[in-house]
Amino acid sequence: MSKQNLIEDNLELLDNCLNYLIESETLSLYFDDLRIKLINDTNKKIELSNSDNKTVDELFVDIFSKQTQQTKNLVKISEILLYLESENLIRLIEKNHIRITYQGIIQSSKGYVKTYKSEEVTSQRVYNVEQIQKFHLRWMTILTSIIAVGTLVAAVYYFFELFSFQICVHR
Repeated sequence: MSKQNLIEDNLELLDNCLNYLIESETLSLYFDDLRIKLINDTNKKIELSNSDNKTVDELFVDIFSKQTQQTKNLVKISEILLYLESENLIRLIEKNHIRITYQGIIQSSKGYVKTYKSEEVTSQRVYNVEQIQKFHLRWMTILTSIIAVGTLVAAVYYFFELFSFQICVHR
């Protein structure tokens, strides 16, 4: 899995968390319900990497890595909820009840994944413009140098023409 996919998966979890809260009738969910929905989202993406394991060792490694990934996802979900709370997008209203704030509703409409992809497209566009500008600058420098050399040659030519004219006048 590439770095790009990891970033998008994490941002997708943030979007899913906010969307689950918006889709609920009261704009709130119990902590356990929200956590279960997010765990189900992450577990859908965990698959055994070697479906045709040849040895018991390969099967053990595959199963162990799956459990490790599930543990990582539980930690990730806890961090996501803490991040959303620190950004004032969700808040704890009762003992185990989470509600989305108005800022959270606005952020959900923007979407973390959409914002990330938009920023990526913008940075790629800026990079392309920079490359085109460098290309044009290089050619403008070359053309300006050619014009400068041509102007210098013309100046030398006219200087010699003036010098030869003055010699003819004095004879």
